[in-house]
Amino acid sequence: MQHDGRGRCRGVNTSGSPCSGRPLPGKSLCAWHDPSMQERIAAGRAAGGKAKSNANRATKQLPKSVMTATEFQGLVCVVATGVVAGKLTPGVGAAVASLARAYKDLAEVGRLEDQVAELEALVRGRSA
Repeated sequence: MQHDGRGRCRGVNTSGSPCSGRPLPGKSLCAWHDPSMQERIAAGRAAGGKAKSNANRATKQLPKSVMTATEFQGLVCVVATGVVAGKLTPGVGAAVASLARAYKDLAEVGRLEDQVAELEALVRGRSA
């Protein structure tokens, strides 16, 4: 295919109409129609879908290290103050409250696991 002299791609769209894209420098086809670009385009589509996912955006917002219990308590207090002052929406407050409950539950599970491990060690010591 040759460049048509008007600066338009010589490719044809899926609808059968001529492509209106600009050809790559020194080529007669745009990036979408140039066979040498197909692998790169496919990789970009795959990466683009992942980069824009909700999970990926949430991961970018995570702190670089885990918060201590004191830091998390401080965050909860700051958010509560922000909700009361009208600077944060009640939905944000509810979300943080839910996370705080989950944090508390996880801490409780950890404490119970430690107690079970201690009891198991005591039982093993008595049966030996």
